[in-house]
Amino acid sequence: MVVDSTPESFVRYALYHSPMVERAYQQWRAASERLPQVRSLPDPRLNIGFFLDEVETRVGPQQAKVGFQQTFPWIGKLQDREDAAARGALAAWYQYQSIQLIVVEQVIIALRDLVYLDEAIRITKENYALLGSFEEVVRARYRVGAGSHPELIRVQVELGQIEDRVLGLEALRPSYVANLNALLNRPPEEDIGEGISLTNSVISESAQQISQSAHEWSPVLQSIAQRVEQERIGTKLAQKDGYPDLTVGIEYIVTDDAANPSIAESGDDPIMLTFGINLPIWREKYDAGVRESIAKRLSMSRELDSSTNQLTATVYKAWFEHTDADRRVRLYEDSLIPKAQESLSASLGGFRTGDSEFLDLLDTQRTLLEFSISAERARADRGKALATLNRLVGAAMSSLRARISPVLNWVWTHTSAAIALVLIVVALLVGYNIGSPNTTVDSKSDHSELAGSEESGPQMYTCSMHPSVRLTDPNAKCPICFMDLIPVKDSASGDGAEIQLVLSESAMSMSQIETTEVGRFFPSTENRLFGKLAYDETSVARISAYFPGRIERLFVNYIGVSVQEGDHLAELYSPDLLSSFEELVQAKKSAENASGGSSFLRETANQTLQASRDKLRLFGLTAEQIEQVERGDFDSDELTVYSPIGGVVTHLAAREGDYLDTGDPIATVSDLSRLWLDLEAYESQLSMLRWGLPVTFTVEAHPGEIFEGQVSFIEPIVDEQTRTAAVRVAVDNSELRLKPGMFATAMVRAKVAADGAVLSDELAGKWVSPMHPTIVKDEPGNCDVCGMDLVTAESLGAVGDSSKAEMPMVIPRSAVLFTGTRSVVYVQVPDKEQPTYEGRIVDLGLRAGEFYTVRDGLKVGDQIVVNGAFRIDSAMQISAKPSMMMPSGGGGGGGHNHGGSPSSMGSMEMKDSVPGGFVEDLDSVYTAYLDAQERLADDDLSGYLDAAMQLDRSVESVRVVGLVGESLGTWRRVASKLSQESPATTMDAARLNFERMSEAIMELQDRFGNAADETIYTAYCPMAFDFKGAKWIQRGQEINNPYFGSEMLRCGDIEKAHEPLGLQDHDSMDMNIDPEMEMGMPNAAEHEGHDHD
Repeated sequence: MVVDSTPESFVRYALYHSPMVERAYQQWRAASERLPQVRSLPDPRLNIGFFLDEVETRVGPQQAKVGFQQTFPWIGKLQDREDAAARGALAAWYQYQSIQLIVVEQVIIALRDLVYLDEAIRITKENYALLGSFEEVVRARYRVGAGSHPELIRVQVELGQIEDRVLGLEALRPSYVANLNALLNRPPEEDIGEGISLTNSVISESAQQISQSAHEWSPVLQSIAQRVEQERIGTKLAQKDGYPDLTVGIEYIVTDDAANPSIAESGDDPIMLTFGINLPIWREKYDAGVRESIAKRLSMSRELDSSTNQLTATVYKAWFEHTDADRRVRLYEDSLIPKAQESLSASLGGFRTGDSEFLDLLDTQRTLLEFSISAERARADRGKALATLNRLVGAAMSSLRARISPVLNWVWTHTSAAIALVLIVVALLVGYNIGSPNTTVDSKSDHSELAGSEESGPQMYTCSMHPSVRLTDPNAKCPICFMDLIPVKDSASGDGAEIQLVLSESAMSMSQIETTEVGRFFPSTENRLFGKLAYDETSVARISAYFPGRIERLFVNYIGVSVQEGDHLAELYSPDLLSSFEELVQAKKSAENASGGSSFLRETANQTLQASRDKLRLFGLTAEQIEQVERGDFDSDELTVYSPIGGVVTHLAAREGDYLDTGDPIATVSDLSRLWLDLEAYESQLSMLRWGLPVTFTVEAHPGEIFEGQVSFIEPIVDEQTRTAAVRVAVDNSELRLKPGMFATAMVRAKVAADGAVLSDELAGKWVSPMHPTIVKDEPGNCDVCGMDLVTAESLGAVGDSSKAEMPMVIPRSAVLFTGTRSVVYVQVPDKEQPTYEGRIVDLGLRAGEFYTVRDGLKVGDQIVVNGAFRIDSAMQISAKPSMMMPSGGGGGGGHNHGGSPSSMGSMEMKDSVPGGFVEDLDSVYTAYLDAQERLADDDLSGYLDAAMQLDRSVESVRVVGLVGESLGTWRRVASKLSQESPATTMDAARLNFERMSEAIMELQDRFGNAADETIYTAYCPMAFDFKGAKWIQRGQEINNPYFGSEMLRCGDIEKAHEPLGLQDHDSMDMNIDPEMEMGMPNAAEHEGHDHD
């Protein structure tokens, strides 16, 4: 048993006995024991040797040798190893604390659930007792005749239901107890005890405040942060592994007396001091170790980012659950439960005095029960959410910090013994020159086959992990990962080499490059639609009463009965019908008697007779029945109603004995041999659909079987809610295997021409009803439904003439690389000795299955890459040539200018037509921003603040007269970003503000351009803001990094050049630039020898 029933007692017991906590604790201990292992020097070496054949020397024969050696690692190795191990131990400690918090949370949640269950049992039992008192009142009323027997039965039923609810809750308790015992590492059936008391705390902090605290103190984030730091130290250690270690030794040689004892120093034992270093000449393994360490560090950094985001989301979710549960608790406690209790008291008093019904009393009692249990559920939810927040924030972190303070002090102050020998230092310095990183790389690197550089110009060097890096200094390091650089080789030469890639046979085989020829044919589109089968409304007959009467017999007395045309459906009795019979008989006699009278009398009698016949015909009688009535042979007082069509009864509106008025429905008969398939098509699919197209579809009732139909109607209106239009398919169901209401998945295939027109010849030569297009015949005639003359399908536009349509240029879908704004295809250059490829930007049409139609960018006969295009693109990017993601390629520059000089291709951009005065005013905005950028690069905070104030004034002075629509919205958005909310007081704050400024300026440039007197450039630093990366705009091509200043002034790439716009042409200039120029790739027309418009 736990000592007492307080939650603290349960938590202490769980923390002491939990296997999870014990496992995390032992992992921390194991990590801590790494410290004395890694900070110690390597074990010294003792060597003892005996000369099997004594070596005679001047001073005597040498008999044995004793040596002692000690290796001293490179300066800082032991310290780095110890620091890395200490970081690992701290990470394990934080993980241990995280596990403790998880166990605490789980125990609190289990206790909350158990307390809720006990409270629910208690409340339900109290309601059972209350309802028992109701039963006594009902019994007393029943004895004196004031109550009814149903009331007594009802209260007993309610008592049974509540008793069953109590039994169900009590049966659930062992599982809750077992869950708590599992967390306490005890047998599942061990007694927990009663009377567990939990506090009901409510947080007052906002979600943002809690999130900030969680980010600061969460042991999960602290553990990952220590892992990141451990990997950072590991990178330093991996670099130092490439430096030599020094071995210092002493040797003592046992020497016997010389043969000539008169020799000086005869028999003296010599002592020799030795020094040695290892030679780390196999650089590849050390470089690989550095790359491995960097990859691990970056992986841990991303894990830290992901965990931070997940922590924020979880905090906000738990905070919402806590506040929502607290709202519900207050709602039940302050409003609903008091009102329910008051209502119950009033209902009980009214029931005793006979003023209210017993059902009202039961309803109020049941409502109070549900409110009380819901309140307890809300309290449990509030407590569970609070437990989760405590875990996320690290509620026990105050005690944690006190406990790990000695550990921190020890970790950061304890260092290995200093090595003070002057000889060791001298030897290490000499060894450093020998073991310094090799800056030359074998030109036969694996990258040489898939990388290239310009033959003209300086030799460029790149990073094998970051191919966007381009430097001319062979001794430089990659500014991102600090690896050695490798030379960029290019096997392409001649005209167009700057945009082409040559692959060797081995590279071709490794990359599995496959090509195919561009051709022309009519591709087929595939549109998948969904819908369900329905009745063919043209084959539905609704039988209704033609006259008032009563149904004497109903022959079709259930839905689904099959009938044939002319089958009897019902018999009706109607006094009106009998009266009409008599009218006809009398009219017949009058016509016969008037045969000898005047013509007027005969004509009147005949008209009366015909009107009586028409009346019966309108009542639904057949000509034979009317004739029988005239002869007097129709002696029945009932009329039989017949089915006008064959089919299935799908609806019954009347039963035998029902009285009907004229027009009242009796039944509905549907011919199921023809059905409609009602589909929904999105707007993007409508252009590929046409009346008359064949449709195939499947239903779940017949898996694997394909049914066919034909598009018979396309709704002319798009639904505003679903953005779809109805498409109707006529389906032949003569075998009756399909049923209305079945869901179907349909496929509509259509051939398309170069202009996107759908080609369909399925109805060629057919005759169609213009009002009922499901009526299709091979010969002219009339519509079976409405009688209209049939017309040719060609006249209705249902047939596309493929003989007059132009075949589109078609390429496989696998050949296209998408960037989101452009589509790139790699083409094999003809007449080359080795396989040579270049990229083309293509203008794609619609997608047709596994193909795309091409409007521009290729020509028939081009050999395009259909497999391996992405590998070629990667090689182009490594070679600093125009590629899918780097349309302007790369180049060399000095220092850290990775991107080199910007290509003129891609500098022309489409700008909005705006008032010239607006663009002129933007010049001062650009000037103030560029001044701010240069001040940050100079680490001049005061100068930056002056430039920022000038930027504010420039923004306010911009004239927006004539600026409308989206352009005005863009300017207002940019202006709000450029406005300084508060002056920066530190360089870090200034650089954060400047990043926001830069985003606004780049949006301004992309939208409106600039009217400056010089070209400005967009630059990018991948290391800014802890490898998040950031961009800015600057003057000149030499990198001036505003995010690092003098610390890493030249770190970054030039990504893009922005040429100034001419003010005199701004309002009317045509910026429709060939998209091929954006990427620096040729188009098909240029290869054919003429200009491409």
